[in-house]
Amino acid sequence: MGAIKDQIGEYDAALNLYQRSSEALKLAGIPDDHLQVAELKMKIAFVYINQARWADALDTLHKVKEIRERILPASHADMGRTWFTMGIALRSQERYDEAFDHMKRALAIYEHAYSHGHPHTANTYNSMANLKAVQSQYNEALPLYEQAKEQFRQFYGTDEHSDIARVLNNMGQAHRHLGNLSKALDYLQKALKMRQDTLGINHPDTATTWVNLSLVYRAKGDLKIALEHAQHGLNIRRAKLQSEHEDLVEIENFVVQLEQEILALDHIQIT
Repeated sequence: MGAIKDQIGEYDAALNLYQRSSEALKLAGIPDDHLQVAELKMKIAFVYINQARWADALDTLHKVKEIRERILPASHADMGRTWFTMGIALRSQERYDEAFDHMKRALAIYEHAYSHGHPHTANTYNSMANLKAVQSQYNEALPLYEQAKEQFRQFYGTDEHSDIARVLNNMGQAHRHLGNLSKALDYLQKALKMRQDTLGINHPDTATTWVNLSLVYRAKGDLKIALEHAQHGLNIRRAKLQSEHEDLVEIENFVVQLEQEILALDHIQIT
């Protein structure tokens, strides 16, 4: 029940249910250093992450790590999950070097625990790449994205999957920031088609790729094409989000900005 409350955004209710579960474990005589306690604390940490309570999440995750380190071998997949989740919390605090080190430890465990081609391994590569990208280290991010794509491809046995589209979208963004606009278009167009095919034309992730393509066309100076793509993304987000949602407001402002740039350019051409 706690996990369901967490998924639907009722975080306080989720924490209350997890607290009841904790009390039930104590009444059942389960010691504080038991793996069941560690797993419950892991769930609590996820709620804290969803609430952006990073310090609470890290404190809880340190307790999880202490319990698991006493019981599990260092190469156990659950240890990898612990290191990875700590990396997520550290990244959100902008402690990027620490986050990368934690994810690197998770990656080493996953590569030992799983055969080549596993979602945990792929997601870790993708998250490590995102850490490099957020620091504008795009040339370092791209090889990590390639690894993520290959891991997903091997696991799913196909080049067509929403997880692969997510990586392609990220690669397109990296190339845009590097000024490789032709490559950016190629990756983002592939990501768009894949997301339309696997997620649907009205999915929020599909909208994201429309907007990212718009950014590339804007960088190329193709403002009218950029506006068309941004409008596609805006229409999807309007159907999915509340009017005050920050993602919707952001794309609305971007569309207005593009319209103003087109008007200014038309005025220059007329004069």
